[in-house]
Amino acid sequence: MEILNSLPGTPLPLGASVAENGVNFSVFSRNATKVFLEFYSASE
Repeated sequence: MEILNSLPGTPLPLGASVAENGVNFSVFSRNATKVFLEFYSASE
């Protein structure tokens, strides 16, 4: 399994957007206490 690095991103725009050094993922939930982001390889 490949290890990915995570860094603080920006709240806008919502969704996935290409950033200077990777991809920024932004989601909104008024009442969430956790959010999970899962990555799958193309073969899965």
